[in-house]
Amino acid sequence: MHMYVDKRCPNQDSLQSLGDNREAISNSQSNSASDEANDQQLISVRKKKTMLSNRESAVVHLRAENGHILDNFNIVSRHYVQITEENCLSNSEALELSHKLERLHQTVTVQSHNVIKTMNIETGNWY
Repeated sequence: MHMYVDKRCPNQDSLQSLGDNREAISNSQSNSASDEANDQQLISVRKKKTMLSNRESAVVHLRAENGHILDNFNIVSRHYVQITEENCLSNSEALELSHKLERLHQTVTVQSHNVIKTMNIETGNWY
């Protein structure tokens, strides 16, 4: 018994080979898609690490800047206290000098009147 084989139709081995090739191509495409997904995931992880590193760097920079601002604030605060104390001292000295000047003025006024009285007595001029 001889079977007739139509050469236009692929035989069973050819079909099996074709199926294997399709499976290999499908696996290759699947592997390619999987590789691409892995690459995207790796890129995403790298981006997140970079963002975190940049954020940490920014925080360190801000903390350093805040430290400088705080140092400057403390310096200015000490100067303010010092100047306020000096201003109080100056105001106190000004008030004391004002009182001395007033007493001197009174002394001069009293002495001027005494001189005038003495001159009037000596000259005999009475007012």
